[in-house]
Amino acid sequence: MWTLGEVKSVYAMRRREDQFDYALVTLVFKSGAVANLEGYYGYPGEFRTAAEFAGTKGVIRSDSTKAKSVQVRKIREIEEGARFVEVPGSPLINAPYFIELEHFMNCIRENLEPIVSARDACLALEIASAAQESTITGKAILF
Repeated sequence: MWTLGEVKSVYAMRRREDQFDYALVTLVFKSGAVANLEGYYGYPGEFRTAAEFAGTKGVIRSDSTKAKSVQVRKIREIEEGARFVEVPGSPLINAPYFIELEHFMNCIRENLEPIVSARDACLALEIASAAQESTITGKAILF
């Protein structure tokens, strides 16, 4: 939302199988921009994030698998029937979740305003809730 503005509608679909969970969410913004968000859980391979922004003057792409200077892969034992997702790790940088929690703890300790405001968090939850509703109804949810 900080990039494209307020959301006008949300449409989502989801497919679940034994060890695999896939979701596709399409957000249409009041500005006319459109975002497609995909998420996989249980997908074989490493944890990865990617983004592509296309505009009238070009395209910007980001892929977390191409930005790591050192890659560490560990095989972890998991309980039978449990899903396995490989989380990024490197001896040179902190994991994304560590950075997120560190920022949150610093905000509490130093009475700072977080990067993501409470209002932003509430709006994100409303959009996520609309996406869940859309997977059930098969219809776009309007804001």
